[in-house]
Amino acid sequence: MFKVIASYIASNRGCRKCGPGLLFIFMLLSTMSMATTKTQDILTDTVPPQIFTVANIAEPEHADFYEITFYQSARFYKLMRKNKNCKQALALLKQSKKNNKPVLVILTEKFGDVIAEVKKK
Repeated sequence: MFKVIASYIASNRGCRKCGPGLLFIFMLLSTMSMATTKTQDILTDTVPPQIFTVANIAEPEHADFYEITFYQSARFYKLMRKNKNCKQALALLKQSKKNNKPVLVILTEKFGDVIAEVKKK
């Protein structure tokens, strides 16, 4: 990498406003910052819980799900009626809406819109 920088400086193709030393310092700092970044500890298969506060709960006609909206997201989420935790999750969501308190929401997929489970925060 240093050979590339040295050849770039020697060819005088650098920026005219800054000298070749400034380019060298920038490259040195950028490689140091890239070497010290942390990797994420979240496994790719797991879905991290999200903290949401309920904005609205709707029951669409002839649908097998409840439509939930949250203040922290502009998306519509679905709580399926066939979910085994549907009654408990719906009660927690209604309580969150009434008290304006956040709950932990776990989705079925990482970027999905179907709610798998709801827990108190």
